[in-house]
Amino acid sequence: QSEIAKSHVDVNKPGIITEIATQYSLESNRLLGFLLKLDYCEMHIATCDPWKRKCGGVPRNSFVIVKVSPAHVNAGDKHFCDRIILARVTDSVPTPVAGDALNTLFAVHKAQAVMDPYTTKELQWSAMRASIVGTFYDLGSKISFGNDVDTFFGAHAYEVYSPSQPHLEVLINSFIETSAPLEIGRLRYTETPSVAGEMTVPVKVDPRDFAGHAHGQRTALFGKTRFGKSNTIKVIADTILRGSNPPGQIIFDPSGEYTYWNEQDGGSLFMQHADRSVRYSLNPKVVAQEGGHEAPRLLKINFYEAVSVGHQL
Repeated sequence: QSEIAKSHVDVNKPGIITEIATQYSLESNRLLGFLLKLDYCEMHIATCDPWKRKCGGVPRNSFVIVKVSPAHVNAGDKHFCDRIILARVTDSVPTPVAGDALNTLFAVHKAQAVMDPYTTKELQWSAMRASIVGTFYDLGSKISFGNDVDTFFGAHAYEVYSPSQPHLEVLINSFIETSAPLEIGRLRYTETPSVAGEMTVPVKVDPRDFAGHAHGQRTALFGKTRFGKSNTIKVIADTILRGSNPPGQIIFDPSGEYTYWNEQDGGSLFMQHADRSVRYSLNPKVVAQEGGHEAPRLLKINFYEAVSVGHQL
């Protein structure tokens, strides 16, 4: 495990982005490669199998950080070395010598020959495309971010690294404005588990991002079946209810998973907040495990018994 992966980041320390940037060097086992191409939207990264193995693999959608090498810029541009460009790997692209490599590989397979070390080394090179997410930089004692790059140098001036777990956690959670953030899950790139072990990078949000800072918000949650959408909504609703001044919530619960006792939770969202919640149902259930909690109220009216309601203007 690298020293970078072990490092602890103090998010309150001035110049945190500069501190992170200086911890990545060509001697680091987080080195992923170098740039072949860079523009305002995307980049092409040259890499090889040994570097990818040291980084624990590079699945599609991986985040990478890109920094300017001090050795390739003038003294007046050294301040650019204190910035970090965050990019996401989107696809593979051919290398400039892809045609030659393909011809060599075809000839080797055709002859069923054993490759010599030099040829093996040459065939380990590949290239990837990555889209630019934005640039992190220090603004006084705070982390700042722009969803672009303000300028770029020649591609030869940049180094590409796979970020360590603590550094990636700082970058993706750097703008949460609450002391009690909500962890909604862990960063995961692919469905297939990584052979290097999954990075436990929590993804956090401010509960007010859902309830609204000054007024209501609209949020949509999408995902595959059985991927945890309902449980995520449950966690968000629970966190909002536990806040110091929670807004009112109306939850439509067709299957009753938030309303009634369930084995997974050893209770329910209602039972955890029964002192401030009321249940309504068209067909109330009686669940033995709920003990003395108030039963759901009937959400329908018998107009024969409540004639006055049916005749109100």
